[in-house]
Amino acid sequence: MSLNKLGSVSSLLSNTDKREESGKPLILQISLIDDDPNNREDISDEALAELAEDIKARGVKTPVAVRQHPTEEGRYILNYGHRRKAASIIAGKETIPAWIDNDFEDYDQLKENLLQETVSPRDIARFIQRKLEQGEKKGEIARKINKSAAFVSQHAALLSLPESIQSAFDDGRCADVTVINNLASMHKKNSAAVDSWLADEEQDITRNSVSTLKSFIDDKKKSSNDGSSSDDELIDDDSSSSEAGESTTEKPTDPTKIKKAIVLVEYQGREARLILNKRPSLKGVAHIKFEDDGAEIEVELSTLKILELIEG
Repeated sequence: MSLNKLGSVSSLLSNTDKREESGKPLILQISLIDDDPNNREDISDEALAELAEDIKARGVKTPVAVRQHPTEEGRYILNYGHRRKAASIIAGKETIPAWIDNDFEDYDQLKENLLQETVSPRDIARFIQRKLEQGEKKGEIARKINKSAAFVSQHAALLSLPESIQSAFDDGRCADVTVINNLASMHKKNSAAVDSWLADEEQDITRNSVSTLKSFIDDKKKSSNDGSSSDDELIDDDSSSSEAGESTTEKPTDPTKIKKAIVLVEYQGREARLILNKRPSLKGVAHIKFEDDGAEIEVELSTLKILELIEG
């Protein structure tokens, strides 16, 4: 190598050192930065296009973070900033500002994505599964990602869901981890009822609707334990007088009538349901049962806001 070329390389290294010492990020060729295969950030095509337009006009204002590639000299692996890198490529950029952070572990990446809410429950579950397979305990994982043990357990449960619930989750009908886990718990007690409920693809899967389903299943179970007949087993007085062996005529169902009603209400910002089979102590009051913790209280009817009337 000639002295001139050595001088050019020395000058380049010197400038790089000065750039780092001055607190400014490096400007790296995007083609030298590899994505981390274990990191996924959910972002719609529309949002990515909007970010690309902004980068075209203003550039990347927040540098990405990279680490040196362990086996390929001169290349890097992305720590944070997958969306910024992808949008920069769409915007036609060849370089991107970057910090080099070799003191990096995948826990840092997950915590960053959790803060930005760009990681899906499914990918959180996969991360937790990978750590469990590596011999780490749920409590240790929770501590490292600054989450509760319940958070880790709920996401780990997403990897072993019943088929009907798994299908609803994968199809995007519900992404609420709490709701999915509640359905899974209910499925253990009454799989037929939950499967039948989920079979209706037009059924909204929300905390409210799942709570209503739970109440319906609990009421059915209570009726069964008490030895009382279910609605479907009730016999009309006219048909009960028929002689043995005589065929009975089933009355047509009136679509305007509700066999059993569940009245959902709101009290002081909390959702509850009216307890219709419990006599109130005074006129103008009623018993309600809160949806979040199951507590029952008696309140004035004038303080309630009716939210929905549902057929049980």
